[in-house]
Amino acid sequence: AEYMGVFAAVYGLGIPVLVAGLLTSVRRGAGPIALAVRWSMLVGRYRDSWYFFEVLVMARKLAVVLCVSVWRDPRVAGLFIMFALMGAVTNIARVKPYAEISHSHLDTFACGAAASVIAGGIMADWRLRNALVIGGLIVSVLAIASAVVLDV
Repeated sequence: AEYMGVFAAVYGLGIPVLVAGLLTSVRRGAGPIALAVRWSMLVGRYRDSWYFFEVLVMARKLAVVLCVSVWRDPRVAGLFIMFALMGAVTNIARVKPYAEISHSHLDTFACGAAASVIAGGIMADWRLRNALVIGGLIVSVLAIASAVVLDV
């Protein structure tokens, strides 16, 4: 248990920092084309100027894990998770990092829907809670189905 914090720091912070450094190094050394060829699984979906966006996705996931880990009260953790997801929604909608604009829209809707589910989960009023959770789940399923159709 005493090494859990060290593991979390190395894994949660180390991997995104390592990936960011690797992508930046390859891009500077070999150029954007070599980066796209060698690391297409990380950069292939994004516009050339947003090649590092996968690192921001990792940071978003780390923020969610930290919120759950740091705050014992699930309502407080949910509130901070909702803020992190809404920050992601705002960022994605503003910069449109994906090469296909439809993917930026889908990611915006997916993060917004996840924020809606979390917001519903922390609501005291059961009507509002159910509406937000069910609405968010419906939008999530539609976003996933849309992504599958667009990628096929």
